[in-house]
Amino acid sequence: MEKAKKLLFIVFCGLIVSLFATSCKEDTDVSERNKEVMKMLKSVEGNYNGELSMEYSNYKTSPQTLSWTVDDKGFITLKDFPYSQLAKGVSKEKASPLYEVLSNMKAAPAAFRIHLFALNEKGVKLFLSEYIKIDVNTANGKYVFLGIVRSNNNVPEAQYISNNSEMQARLTITKLVKADLEHVGETTDMVDFDIPVTFTLRGRKM
Repeated sequence: MEKAKKLLFIVFCGLIVSLFATSCKEDTDVSERNKEVMKMLKSVEGNYNGELSMEYSNYKTSPQTLSWTVDDKGFITLKDFPYSQLAKGVSKEKASPLYEVLSNMKAAPAAFRIHLFALNEKGVKLFLSEYIKIDVNTANGKYVFLGIVRSNNNVPEAQYISNNSEMQARLTITKLVKADLEHVGETTDMVDFDIPVTFTLRGRKM
């Protein structure tokens, strides 16, 4: 009986040691993984030069040069984004006041926030904010559009390829809404924006 108790005690101690060792190994693995992720994310930061093209219906624009930055706060900011091209998403064209507003917009910065990320075999997949804020100034006043953004799997995303420091993104603005500046959270659908506009971004870090 005494031998059985001693054997049971030895087995129990061995189990505790094994569990402790496994836990320590898992903690170490997680820590190393976090270091790898943070290192990779740090490598994404910087200034980029590349091209932007846009598609709507069956038409595709010629690529235009565009530069952008990725900062340490997780913002991808495109410089001189051609907002006027969003007018191509209005099928009524000049019969719609929205078409006129969009057509007269000047190029300006456009920003996306990186919300989540995941390492993959190429580098880092970046999951972005699902809207783009568009500040509009007209003779009738100022207001804000929100462009609802999607990718192929409905979640806006970009890809950073580590071996050549290249960033790629293909994003579609599927809908425009007008934000009510006096009542936060309330929006009005811009129903005249009825053609999705897709823009493809590709460039390398300088």
